[in-house]
Amino acid sequence: MVLAKAENDPALYGLILLSATTGMRPSEYLALRWSDFDLETETICVQRSLSRKQRIGTTKAKTSNRTIKLSASVAAHFKTTRDTQFQTAQANGNQPPSADELVFPSSAGTAIDQANLRRRVKRLYAQAELPDATRVYDLRHTATTLLLSQGENIKVVSERLGHSSSAMTLDVYGHVLPHMQDEAAERMETMLFGRPPEPKASSPEPEAGGVDQASCTEMPQLPSA
Repeated sequence: MVLAKAENDPALYGLILLSATTGMRPSEYLALRWSDFDLETETICVQRSLSRKQRIGTTKAKTSNRTIKLSASVAAHFKTTRDTQFQTAQANGNQPPSADELVFPSSAGTAIDQANLRRRVKRLYAQAELPDATRVYDLRHTATTLLLSQGENIKVVSERLGHSSSAMTLDVYGHVLPHMQDEAAERMETMLFGRPPEPKASSPEPEAGGVDQASCTEMPQLPSA
């Protein structure tokens, strides 16, 4: 829903797409340069961060320096974005964009002000009818929760997030997915005793509108890890 609302703002669309699929921190993706992308191997090298004073420097910790594998669709989006930039520059008789240019620049070519980004994304969230308390940083939590809910290895998730250890990832997100204990017990039952898991009672259908908004507003707000 949020991505659909952002389609009329290409820069914001790419930013949300990247954040929601990689779990990168806002300070990290706002500091990205095209030289950090390897669109052949479909990876991003995270090695810089934007400070609150709008200065680009090194990342917040050694473990924050990492390489993140992109999904094929996300890589294709940025390939198209890059090709479009080259074609536009050529059509206007300008020099092609440098590899050192920011991926998400402001209209002045500098890093996007983080307060301005929060305002832009807040307006987008309002259009998507998300709770008022939803933050830009929550895109990182969305990416993490989706991966863990699909059974992704906690070490892989921790590395993608740039956490110092898997224990830190579990401390932050362990309570979000209590059903993982149930699934582990069911797998053990099947492996040791050959019994398939008992079918679970189906959840009641949500009312018209598709999403149970109460569950969204009652979700505990996670720290900015």
